Amino acid sequence: MALRQRLTAALCIGAFLLAGCASAGAGQTGQTDTGADTKAEDRTAESVKVLVPTGAPALGMLFGTLDNPDVELDYTEGTDLVTAELAKTDGDYDVIVAPVNLGLKAYSASRTYQCAGVLTWGNLYMVGTQEDVLSGPDKEVGLFGENAIPGMVYNAVEAASVQAQPVWYPSVAEASQSLLSGQSQAALLAEPAASAAMTKNSNLKILADLQELWYAQKGTDQKGYPQAALFVKDSVSDAFLSGVQEALSAVDPETGSAEMVQEIEAAGPDAIGVPSPEVAVKSWTRQNIHYVPVSQAADDMEVFLGQLGMKIPEGSLRKSS
Repeated sequence: MALRQRLTAALCIGAFLLAGCASAGAGQTGQTDTGADTKAEDRTAESVKVLVPTGAPALGMLFGTLDNPDVELDYTEGTDLVTAELAKTDGDYDVIVAPVNLGLKAYSASRTYQCAGVLTWGNLYMVGTQEDVLSGPDKEVGLFGENAIPGMVYNAVEAASVQAQPVWYPSVAEASQSLLSGQSQAALLAEPAASAAMTKNSNLKILADLQELWYAQKGTDQKGYPQAALFVKDSVSDAFLSGVQEALSAVDPETGSAEMVQEIEAAGPDAIGVPSPEVAVKSWTRQNIHYVPVSQAADDMEVFLGQLGMKIPEGSLRKSS
């Protein structure tokens, strides 16, 4: 069942306002930037209801909509509810954040939610204490997502260089536990679980960045693979989408970590699906959260879908008005 959070205007008071909403800078003498004001009004006059899975997608939408008090975020664990809502032709949600392959497949059936842009670009890392453990045939590497995207990405860009014995676990939590207990000498983990594990054991470190490997081996435009995307109804405005993009581009965990922690605490770490606000902020960069419009992401989507034996369905990509 989705966990609902109504974002209020109070969340707008932070370090992550859009540049257009804070244009009255030093040197101005009371004049109003009507262009910026109109732009902000366009974004906030639109009531938008969003369904988003927990984890990196939830963080992305939280910080991508902080300036918009008329956005309602419903968080859900897993993809069961996401799949059910994407299949509806008259669903309640204006925007559904979903795995790229899942959302495009659903469009072929319902033709309701078009892909507007990619929100997250992969968060998979090999974690261990020493680089040479991956080349030891007597070592164990804990993996997760054998028949899902993590397994596909691992097999596509990393498996051939690993001599350690692979052991597949049902979840990232269990793969992490195998590493922390010493059962595995290395493990494939997703952020923020990777940072949480390294917090518990200071000897652990990143051995391989699978997004970098994907970028190098597949020749994509973006570093990483298109993981989760925004699927939208026709009624969703371009202004809303550009607002998400601009808000996320303004997020800087180096200078705004305290404010980010406060926003995550206000939203509820459990609701969002992160170990703690501090871990979520620390791992922000490695979660690869940045919105890329579908017009700029389509080529990378084709590469990714090709690994799955899929193609982009006709009419599934939103065209900006």
